[in-house]
Amino acid sequence: MKLTDPAQKKRLHSTLTSFGVLFGIALIYLLSVTLPIKNGEPLWYGIPCVFYKGTEYIFKLLKINHEGIKCAGCGLSRMLISMVKLDFVSAFCYNPFLFVTGPLLIVYLAAENIKYIITGKQDIGKWQIFLDVEGVLALLYMILRNFLPI
Repeated sequence: MKLTDPAQKKRLHSTLTSFGVLFGIALIYLLSVTLPIKNGEPLWYGIPCVFYKGTEYIFKLLKINHEGIKCAGCGLSRMLISMVKLDFVSAFCYNPFLFVTGPLLIVYLAAENIKYIITGKQDIGKWQIFLDVEGVLALLYMILRNFLPI
């Protein structure tokens, strides 16, 4: 398909720039967790868990041991590293929820961006519903993975 409309070209450029920035951030992150410094130790061990840090204070106040509680994103860094190494079985084991829903999110995001580039219209309502469903599923997964051996 050939883009002849200047507005389409501008939307394409804007979208590709945004994806380029995101890809660059992801690449820097993956390199930082996979490149060893010395003795095989990585430069950085991953994204600090916001769920763990956010609930740590509450659990301490309630005098509840919160160690071992896993959020829906636990294992994300290890999953991504395994995927880069093409070890999809390990990637699935680290975080089955994001292993399955991540590609769906990427496909949906790509389809919405292609539609935006061509038509100039963004359907925020559908995107919000998609993210709401993803959030509810993540919450259910988080509850299940802490009570069942997932």
